[in-house]
Amino acid sequence: MQPDQALAARRERWLMWAILASQFAPAYMFSGVAVALPHLSRDLEASARELGLVETLFLAGSASFLLPIGRWADATDARTLYRAGLYLFAVLTFCLAYASDMTVVLGLRFLQGACAAVVTTTGPAILTQLVPLERRGRVFGTAIAFTYAGLSIGPLCAGWLVEWGGWRAVFAGGGALLVLFALPVQLLMHCSWKQADHPPVHRPSAALLAAAVLCMVYGSAFWQDGFDGALALLAGVLLAVLFVVLQRRLARPLLDLDSLRGNRVLQAALAVQALLYMNAYVNIVLLSLHMQVVLGLSAASTGILLAIGAAWMACWAPFSGVLADRWQPRRIAALGVATIVLMAMCATQLSAERGTWFVLLLLALHGVGFALFSTPNMLVIMGAMRASHMNTASALGAKSRSLGMIGGMLVLAVLVSSGLGAGAIDSNPQALVQVTRSAYGVLSVCGAGALALAFVSRNVKETGQGAP
Repeated sequence: MQPDQALAARRERWLMWAILASQFAPAYMFSGVAVALPHLSRDLEASARELGLVETLFLAGSASFLLPIGRWADATDARTLYRAGLYLFAVLTFCLAYASDMTVVLGLRFLQGACAAVVTTTGPAILTQLVPLERRGRVFGTAIAFTYAGLSIGPLCAGWLVEWGGWRAVFAGGGALLVLFALPVQLLMHCSWKQADHPPVHRPSAALLAAAVLCMVYGSAFWQDGFDGALALLAGVLLAVLFVVLQRRLARPLLDLDSLRGNRVLQAALAVQALLYMNAYVNIVLLSLHMQVVLGLSAASTGILLAIGAAWMACWAPFSGVLADRWQPRRIAALGVATIVLMAMCATQLSAERGTWFVLLLLALHGVGFALFSTPNMLVIMGAMRASHMNTASALGAKSRSLGMIGGMLVLAVLVSSGLGAGAIDSNPQALVQVTRSAYGVLSVCGAGALALAFVSRNVKETGQGAP
């Protein structure tokens, strides 16, 4: 190998690790903030439903922009978008550290979610350019491990930061972390922006999608308060239907329904992922609130326990990538689905009498289940599309995850609105227990549907199913 080639290879290797490490950030900004919610509530006098919106709007911003970002990256340059997304993510995170009004907090969280969409969409697509096919399972497993490290270290760091400097310190620390991730990407990644031959994103479609998500989020949070909430929820559903109808009429749609209809492997993988990821972040929010409000643990202790559970994910994720390289990925993914269903069913028995040992058991099952599922299923999704559509495949995978997570958060918003309403989150611990049990009941049913679909989809042949 020539010296110049050796230098380029080392540069790409370091860039790969920089991109892998940056996948830590979106997970940290969700799980860490979950620990800070009770303290944010007391400082800004936020209601239980507003606290739910702090997390739901982050997911809503991501869900609204995943598909437009995927199309934009395919038509221009994923690397330029990725770098810009990291910088803007950092700026918005620092702004949140100085917010003093709940309306500002909620607006910034939505925009923060949009930046997270840039990172999670373009990052895996860039990795496919840097890594040969035979090593992608291990690399995607490592990417999932960094994400789960964010889920584990996020609560741990946030617990300490809250004890030291309050909830604002969580955002200040997150902004500094994002700058740290952006610096090696700035130094190592060459970007080559290209102008698209045609507008890559159909703007009315993007606006419809964002409006549909926002209306459903608002309606779910306020549906019990009268006509406005119910109307917003109905408007969100109608806008989503209009979005789907519009995609069928466009030459270059954001969501290519015809390709999805002809790609049974991709259909099954996306559907299972959406159903299962209803459990993902709802679990962090519910268990964080349960430990602090019902069990009376401090933010630091809660962060430690959440970190232990999520550390299981980080430990198992690379192992599942190795298994997926050796055996059929969908078999490994189905085992992960079964583990998550078992966890959700056990969680319906949460109570004040069941102490931290029971919470740790739930977190361990959750960690192992998602670690076994995430990497193999992502390999199936990326392998079901042509190489020229990797950004779109990455966006579809991230979109199904976001739709599942936001679906879970919408279920939680409805249950919180019914059980706690505009009251403070710590005003009625027993009502919170009932909300938690009901939420896990719904998640058990959705998980059972994902498990059934996972076993049925094992009979679908993978050959010839790629996107046209």
